[in-house]
Amino acid sequence: MLPSAQLRQYRANERHCPKTGAPYYTPEWAGNQPPGGLPAAVFFGLILRKSPALVTEAVSCYNTLENRTAAIIVEYHPYGMDSGAGERRFLMNQEWRSIMDYSSEQLRALAREFCPAGIAKDPVPLGNGHINDTFLFEAEGRSHVLQRINRNVFREPEKVMENFQRVTEHIRRRVALEGGDPEKETLRLNLARDGRPYTFDENGDLWRSYAFVKDTVTYERTDDPAMFREAGRCFGRFHDLLDDFDASLLYETIPYFHHEPRRWQDFLRAIEENRSGRMATARKEIEGFMDFAALPPVLQEELEAGVLPLRVTHNDTKLNNVLMDEKTGRALCVIDLDTVMPGSSLYDFGDAIRFCASTAAEDEPDTSKISLNMRAFRLFTEGFLSETNGFLSEEELRNLPLGVLVITCELAMRFLTDYMDGDIYFKVRSPEHNLVRTRAQMALLADMEAKYDDMCRMVEEMIGQ
Repeated sequence: MLPSAQLRQYRANERHCPKTGAPYYTPEWAGNQPPGGLPAAVFFGLILRKSPALVTEAVSCYNTLENRTAAIIVEYHPYGMDSGAGERRFLMNQEWRSIMDYSSEQLRALAREFCPAGIAKDPVPLGNGHINDTFLFEAEGRSHVLQRINRNVFREPEKVMENFQRVTEHIRRRVALEGGDPEKETLRLNLARDGRPYTFDENGDLWRSYAFVKDTVTYERTDDPAMFREAGRCFGRFHDLLDDFDASLLYETIPYFHHEPRRWQDFLRAIEENRSGRMATARKEIEGFMDFAALPPVLQEELEAGVLPLRVTHNDTKLNNVLMDEKTGRALCVIDLDTVMPGSSLYDFGDAIRFCASTAAEDEPDTSKISLNMRAFRLFTEGFLSETNGFLSEEELRNLPLGVLVITCELAMRFLTDYMDGDIYFKVRSPEHNLVRTRAQMALLADMEAKYDDMCRMVEEMIGQ
């Protein structure tokens, strides 16, 4: 917290957004680099109105703060509506709103929209997600999740919800037909008072609620072999349950999300513009990526040519998006469905291996610790193929290892692009965080490339069994 004298100083400069009424502050150093050692409750004020370079600088600084309860909220378009910034545009009031900006009264009112009978326990923060704000509350005899969709990432949240509802309803029907338990094997959306699966708050943000799947647990990482296989089986089961769903009916909620040629162009644009002035510190990594220039477009080209079939894909196949039965350890269902879109099964498989089979975290600074755990690769693949080997095409099966390389290359490129742009997409804990992430993924990619033939042999053995 700010010392009282400093707090009075900042409050003396308080202004209010004419549209939202939210406070913002104009420190004396507005437009300059913030002085070192300033407490976490710093407000960036009119620094945002100066230039894109200062905006990215301010975002980067803000993202390093431990306590973001005092985040500025400004109804202002920093790059200008006619700037041609395109996808780089974002509203500051959306980019920087944190979960601490919602009062208990506001959260209770939102929860009652979905559970009008009454709230037994107030909503409390849940999880450590990087995108949405998530809360847990008690009502009508069970636990429920309350969640705000981040409009900065999902520009059309209604389409996110339409995808979410279509996919979960399809899975529920399939599970019921097969004699399973839909309450355990997928999420169940709560409908708002008006019958829609979402509601809006006074700021225009979209909120949803769904029943919490009880007696379950998620894991960030594991060394348990059985869990690797279960995670693979669960993601494979997700694809199996949606094999008869027409993927073309889904919206592309994040345009060009896995469009590697577009990601490559964004990367080249970030180098050319050098918005953050970080070119010198990233030169080695930039040069290293030039060796992989031919890799990113491969899968997209095959998808567009019809060589790879269009499928419903999850697009965030991390271990922590699998609900496990806390007693049996069996994987029950896949969660975090905001990025469900049409795509290739290879993206889901590749990202899962990148996350689950790495020997270190995706931001491990010591790259000597980073490699592809081939045992974890085998176990996850065994689980995945146990559910998918019957319907994946020959081309998909043959290219599973290629998906691992492509998706790892893509994420490394995205981290480096964001570093060059000033940390405006991924949350960071330090100014170098995205660069550390880049180096970690590049180290993993290099090891994957060295083990590519081994991965291919393992897959061939498994599909031949």
